[in-house]
Amino acid sequence: MSAVGAKEVMFIYNGNEGTADVEFDAQGSYPVPPDGSILRRIGRQWKVTRTTFQSEAAEPRTNPVLKINLTDQF
Repeated sequence: MSAVGAKEVMFIYNGNEGTADVEFDAQGSYPVPPDGSILRRIGRQWKVTRTTFQSEAAEPRTNPVLKINLTDQF
């Protein structure tokens, strides 16, 4: 049973999706950070370069994905 608003949050570091960090947000409470804001992840500060929200209509059991692109280049 999935919670209303549940989604996956994918953190993409320096454009490398192969090493993305994915978390499940069961309550749907993780906010969408504005572009240019600073986040602290894996012990470092990162700047948000872009956020996108994807929902897969073809797969009804797939959770939507909030992709957050981060860079360490300020």
